[in-house]
Amino acid sequence: MNRQERRRHEKRARRAGRNPRNVANSPAVAARHFEKGELAEAAEIVRRVVRATPKHFDALQFHGVMAARRGHADDAVDAFRAALAVRPQDAGARYNLANALGAAGQPDAAEQSYLGALEITPNDADIHINLGAVQRELGHFNDAIASFRRAIALNPKLVWAHNNLGLALQESDALDEAVGCFERAIALAPKSAEFRVNLARALMRRDRLEDAIAAYRQAMEYAPGDARIRTGLGRALRDNNDLVGAIAAFEGAIRDDPRHAPAHYSLGSALSAYGKFAEAADAFQAAATHDPDDARACNNLGVALLDLGRDDEAEAAFRQAIDINPKHAPAHYNLHAALFRDDDLGPAIDTLKCAVAADPDHDRAWFFLAMCQEQQGDRDAAAASFEKVPLDDNGYNYWLDSWDYAYRNMGPATRVFGSTARILAHAQAAASIDGLTLEFGVRFGTSIRQIASRTDGIVHGFDSFQGLPESWHENPTGDYTTHGEMPAVPGNVELHVGLFDDTLPPFVAAHDGPIRFMNVDCDIHSATKTILDRLHTRIIPGTVILFDEYICNPYWREDEYKAFQEAVATHGWRYEYLAFCPFTRQTTIRILP
Repeated sequence: MNRQERRRHEKRARRAGRNPRNVANSPAVAARHFEKGELAEAAEIVRRVVRATPKHFDALQFHGVMAARRGHADDAVDAFRAALAVRPQDAGARYNLANALGAAGQPDAAEQSYLGALEITPNDADIHINLGAVQRELGHFNDAIASFRRAIALNPKLVWAHNNLGLALQESDALDEAVGCFERAIALAPKSAEFRVNLARALMRRDRLEDAIAAYRQAMEYAPGDARIRTGLGRALRDNNDLVGAIAAFEGAIRDDPRHAPAHYSLGSALSAYGKFAEAADAFQAAATHDPDDARACNNLGVALLDLGRDDEAEAAFRQAIDINPKHAPAHYNLHAALFRDDDLGPAIDTLKCAVAADPDHDRAWFFLAMCQEQQGDRDAAAASFEKVPLDDNGYNYWLDSWDYAYRNMGPATRVFGSTARILAHAQAAASIDGLTLEFGVRFGTSIRQIASRTDGIVHGFDSFQGLPESWHENPTGDYTTHGEMPAVPGNVELHVGLFDDTLPPFVAAHDGPIRFMNVDCDIHSATKTILDRLHTRIIPGTVILFDEYICNPYWREDEYKAFQEAVATHGWRYEYLAFCPFTRQTTIRILP
């Protein structure tokens, strides 16, 4: 409405409110204007009536209704209180006052006003519904459940009572009952996307993921283009281990609403889990752009950048997360990895102290704090921090076991790093003999691109791109698959696609010379054993091997570590540990004469 139109409406309102035929008819006249959407005219009539007759109950009520409709909650509260002063036993006025108090951010007062209304009309189902809503807002879930049940008993067809009861039951962890409530709400309102979303969320918490996915898909039929629903579908697909489907759903949500920050954030999380760290970083950056107050997005952006070897940018992202939320423990914890320098441990120690101050139960932060303190020579502080790291029922902790092994087996020149980029660069720099450069476990090419950037010759990458050939503890066969997608790699990378048992024999026959450097990122014992057995004649003094899962995973003694130690015993190798990176579980080894 432009200025001239607004003035015309105000003039009409003044005329409409000037000397109405009689005060008794004025609220009805105002109501007709209100129903036509002529709010200014209606408000002007009501104001004049109230000025003329301050205790006109209907006018006060109508004034409150209009103020509430226009979003003026405080004015509505004042009007309804004035009406109640005229008729203290009017249930409608108490109900309206309660609604206004809720809108004004006064849920405690709203609850009392609803209860007052029910003392007058105890069988009003609408009052019970709204009372339950405010009780739920206050966290009084048992009271809310009772209120919603009473509303349903009074009117079983009140669809919102069934829905709201489901929400309160869900928040009370009564998930099966909640599912039943949402299903009854849907039966009463089959085209409600909102009720189907609520059902899907309850089903997800009940681990009924296939049913949740179906409910989200049905909700999308009734609300196509709703980015929130498609984001929920993506989360259900992700939890059901369908990362490809989840990524597609999140991308669809972003097409629906490019500014929907939760979709960008969830896409980043799914891409990270899928191993596409560059794309994940872009998604987290978009999430942080669209929601500048989301410390999680900045923190996860930093993690993705660390994986990409962009440590300085990662540090900036972690610091941004901390600026947003100084008590964000994960950002402090992850920042230590970007800051970690084994010749200057102070900055890493300081940020780890911030992490445990923000979250005293952050076991991993206590472990790395203890590790740094021990390296620094502060034995007393290290002992106190190690005490904070919990043991399992058998008195074991794989982090502590890994560090104990690494610390006892360090030589004078052994380094400790905080990121993949730094240990990888150090490992390649330590490889001084001429020979082959290999990587086992390429996936989407994150590390092989870094290796290739520091290699003059060809880098040979081996991977089936079909995921794990067998289960790896909790990881099923096929985990880490790229679904046949080949990575983008530089021109000096040559890929050998297939199982190691199939690709290594022809490779060995076609390529002479020793191995200069190889990155072993195949996780499982059998695959690592195959590599070492097939290549043992090419592994000579000076060969540098970087193992990706050598320490610091729950079964580290059964996997790459075990395969290498078996090869040492079989082939009589002598070796030294060049570096450890507990944060990324990596270890660098050089074969000795």
